[in-house]
Amino acid sequence: MKKKKVNIPVKNEGILAVPEGKSVDSMPMSHFESLVNSKGWASVSRALTNLHTWNKNDNPGLSKWADNMQDKLAAWVESKRKK
Repeated sequence: MKKKKVNIPVKNEGILAVPEGKSVDSMPMSHFESLVNSKGWASVSRALTNLHTWNKNDNPGLSKWADNMQDKLAAWVESKRKK
């Protein structure tokens, strides 16, 4: 039995603000820190969670990267709150 591919329309496709010609996993952590400062932790966290979830099967490396970046950013956000 062949699985049917589902095309899910993307909302907020620019939330992670990846410049054209670059890949999201090549962006430095400072890029995502700036995004958290400008767009808020909830939006960036949701975008990384979606990236992790949507790529679990098709691109496990990207999925793991998104999960790790979210963990690093969560620690960064928490350290900012304690100051």
